[in-house]
Amino acid sequence: MININLVPEELQKKKKYQFLRKVFASVPMEIFVGAIGGSLALLLVVNILLQLIIFGQLANGQRLKISLDLMAPEKRQVDQVLGNLKDLRQKIGAIENRTSGNRIFWAQKLNIISDLILPGVWLDRIARDKDFLIIEGKAVSKKGDELIFVNQFNENLKSNAIFMKGVKSIEISSAEHKKEKTLELGVFTLTGILNVESHE
Repeated sequence: MININLVPEELQKKKKYQFLRKVFASVPMEIFVGAIGGSLALLLVVNILLQLIIFGQLANGQRLKISLDLMAPEKRQVDQVLGNLKDLRQKIGAIENRTSGNRIFWAQKLNIISDLILPGVWLDRIARDKDFLIIEGKAVSKKGDELIFVNQFNENLKSNAIFMKGVKSIEISSAEHKKEKTLELGVFTLTGILNVESHE
């Protein structure tokens, strides 16, 4: 459809504005005032709500700050304890790394001594004195060769690689004949030199 309007454009705009004026004029003033007042009231309520939210957040932040300040001494103590534990673990780990290859397992050595001891030989004492392993005992034989048993026992210990781990050497440090009643005894002491200081 073709719409032909011969009214100049300037007059057409005036007519449009006149129409809007008529619309506004037909609406009672109380409605305009009420709408504006309602908008202002709504903005005021929103502003108050936002202020309350901001105030609540600030209050929570302040409470958290006070809580953190109160916890600071305990936190420093916990951090210090954790730091000490970490240092101890590192030191223990370093010590274990240095000594794990040379550690002496005494229970294992005692088992080997028990396995290698010869008939007619018994032990009175096994002790560790600083860097020395001391084995004291007696040997008895009807043939008078009890000291041969002592020497054989010492050689058996020397040739056992597991027993000699951590032991530089072991030798007969003393051996003598003694007579107790009708028995000929060989009283002996074996002394081993240790090359590590360790415990099982």
